[in-house]
Amino acid sequence: MARKAQILQGTNMLEKILVFALFFAFSLCAQDIIEEDSIPDSGASAQRVDEEYTKPQIQEKLAGYTRMYTSGRGCLGGGIALTISSVIAFAVGIPLLSNADQSGIPFCVVGELGAGFGIPLLAAGAVLTKIGREKKDEYQKRLQRVSVVIMPNGVAVKWLL
Repeated sequence: MARKAQILQGTNMLEKILVFALFFAFSLCAQDIIEEDSIPDSGASAQRVDEEYTKPQIQEKLAGYTRMYTSGRGCLGGGIALTISSVIAFAVGIPLLSNADQSGIPFCVVGELGAGFGIPLLAAGAVLTKIGREKKDEYQKRLQRVSVVIMPNGVAVKWLL
């Protein structure tokens, strides 16, 4: 019975470590996430080119979401590499556990830690890449629809449909 309690405690600790690793990996990748309301108002003099944002605000959001997409791809690539290397470490360590000196333990520990950090990093990178790509494309389309026409009596903003 005491052995079963130890296994359950270990499982809970492993789950806590994996959840912590997920949040840690996501926080490393999510430094460039732009909040929807985080862009300050550029002033009342800026002409609205969209029902929600001015052209400089759209350009700033586009730059932020491009950074998010790039960070997400980096996290995704790092997560894939770390996960593959942890699988290789497991594959090397498991057969060595049957030796008398159990020299495969360090490989298994490295494999477990690599999987514990690699899989959450891969998941965070996939989410950041998807959101960043979709928002980047959306704001690029918004920016391409705006055309500024200089007329003799002033400047006019024209929407291209």
